[in-house]
Amino acid sequence: LRWNCLTLLLAAVGCSTATSLEHLIYARTLAGVGIGLVSAVAPLYVSEVSPAAKRGRNGALNQVAICLGIVASIVAGLGVTPTSPAKRWRPMFAGALVPTLLHLMLTFKIPESPRWPLSQTAQRDAERLWGADASTEMASSSSDEVKTAGWSTMVSKKYRRATLTAFLLFVCQQLSGINAVVYFSTQIFRDAGVTSAVLSSLLVMLVNVAGTAFVAAPLIDRFGRTTMLSASYAGMASSMAVMGGCLASPALAGTPLLTAITLLGTVAYVFAFSCGSGPVPSLL
Repeated sequence: LRWNCLTLLLAAVGCSTATSLEHLIYARTLAGVGIGLVSAVAPLYVSEVSPAAKRGRNGALNQVAICLGIVASIVAGLGVTPTSPAKRWRPMFAGALVPTLLHLMLTFKIPESPRWPLSQTAQRDAERLWGADASTEMASSSSDEVKTAGWSTMVSKKYRRATLTAFLLFVCQQLSGINAVVYFSTQIFRDAGVTSAVLSSLLVMLVNVAGTAFVAAPLIDRFGRTTMLSASYAGMASSMAVMGGCLASPALAGTPLLTAITLLGTVAYVFAFSCGSGPVPSLL
C-alpha cells in the first residue's frame, strides 16, 4: 500500500501537468495501475486485520470509502467540460494528491497484517489489533498449508472450485454494467431529458454510499454473503429490464414519465449493486 502511493502521486502530478494528449494518457494509465493495485490489496488488508465476526461489516466499509471517493470526484469535476481551459481541469487532477498523501501518511500508523505469512511481528501486531482475542484470531491462520499457499494450491483440486467462484464473481461484478452507469450516468440522464444531469449523477452515487453503509454493512454478517448477492443481482436485473424496456418504447420517447423511469431505474440499479454485488466479492 505504501509503495503504491508513490505510483498514485506520480499519476496525479502527471495528469495535472500534462501538456499533450499522449502525456495525459500515459499518466492516466499509471493511475489505472495504481488504482488496480490498491483495489486488490486494500480489501485484502481490511479482511485480514478484521475480527472474524466483523469481517463482513468492515469489508463493506472499504466499498463505502470507494463510493465516497467517486462522489468526491464528481464534485471535483462539476463545471468541467471538454472545452474547459487548462486552469479549470488541472486543479481537478491535482486534487487527487490530497487523498493520496493522506493515504501515504496513514500507512505509517497502521500495523502489518498479522495474517501475512512472512510477518516478523505477527504476535505483536495481533495483540495491538485484537487485544485479548489475539490468540483465537491467529489460530485460524497458523496452519502450514495457509503459510505455503500459492498459485498451485489455488488451482489444486481442493481449492479449484473456490478459486473459480471468486474469479467469476469479480467477472460478473465488472460485466454487470456498473462501470457504464457510473461513468456515463450524466449522459444517460441528459439523453433521457433530465434537466440537471450532473446533479442526478451525484444523487445516484450518494445512493450508492447509503446502500453500502446503511444496508450492506450492517446486514452482510446477519444474512450471509450468498443471500445478499442473490438479492442484489435480482434487483439489478429487474431495474435494468424495466428501464431498458421503457427506453426502447417509442410511445414514451421524450415524455416526463420516461425521465422519471430513467432516474428511478438507475437509482434502483445502483442501490441493488451497493447492497451485494459491490462489497461481497472481495469478502469471499
